Amino acid sequence: MEKLLDLYHAGNYEEFLKESEGEINPKIIFLRAEAYIKWKEDYQKALDELLPNLEALYKYNPLKVMAMVLDARFSLEQFEEAYLDAERFQDFPYVSQEVEEVLREQRKEIRAAERISYAKKVKSSDQIKEILKDKSKDDFSLLEALGRVDVNDSSYIEIVRDIALSEHHNSVRTYALLLLITLGDQMKIPFIKRGKTFVVKANELEPPFVGKRFEELNKNLEIVAKNPSISSTAKGIYSNLVLSLYPEEASENDDDSLLIAAVLSLAAKYLSTSIDLSDFMIENALDPYEVEQKRDFIDKILSEDEPIHY
Repeated sequence: MEKLLDLYHAGNYEEFLKESEGEINPKIIFLRAEAYIKWKEDYQKALDELLPNLEALYKYNPLKVMAMVLDARFSLEQFEEAYLDAERFQDFPYVSQEVEEVLREQRKEIRAAERISYAKKVKSSDQIKEILKDKSKDDFSLLEALGRVDVNDSSYIEIVRDIALSEHHNSVRTYALLLLITLGDQMKIPFIKRGKTFVVKANELEPPFVGKRFEELNKNLEIVAKNPSISSTAKGIYSNLVLSLYPEEASENDDDSLLIAAVLSLAAKYLSTSIDLSDFMIENALDPYEVEQKRDFIDKILSEDEPIHY
């Protein structure tokens, strides 16, 4: 094994690959995949090494292995396969909280890579409008095209409004509504979300993720959590909740203490850890049962908001 490592570290990748053929040591298999990338940028060969041995490699170094698999998928534009890989990683045994946090962010990472790839292929305003007007287009294509809308071009307003009023995925319609806010649409529209109808004028709506209340709640999540991992996850949960409910408010009243306790409790649950909220709950006269009910409600809202299938 020492000879193989010497070949690898010397950058003699061709000889290393020849001499290490048939090796079953996870470290050597990982280095073989890496060698294919460094030597010839052969991402498919790298995947051919990684995928048949994925479980053993995951035990060897989950963070490095996941990163290499996804990087190879991105380079080959194999995004559907990347989503399947992410699901497979989820099924492997628990390793650490750090790994769990990476797992939770993987779909976003894949989606971002897919958007970058897609953006390179769609360039002109006419192309974007053609996609947005095509009623047969899938949700993902529409979401990507919406992301390319020129917010200084008012000619998009009617097209985007039609999507906001359509029966497409909630994420697509909500994104369209947010664009209408930026585009300054002055027409009243009946925006439907979760069975409720909101009659809105986009130019009069306050966008989500802005304002003193949003900033203070995020700050309080950090203060009460006293744990960077939990507060980071909690902020993500809160942001997702805001977007899932928008244009409805995430909190029914001016007291956000119940929402803070529920979101932090859910964050700890997602991370398979615990958080002591007893002092915070006593200070704010919170009923543990109400906190649990609120937590379960948020969890239900987020689980019902199915991601777009690619």
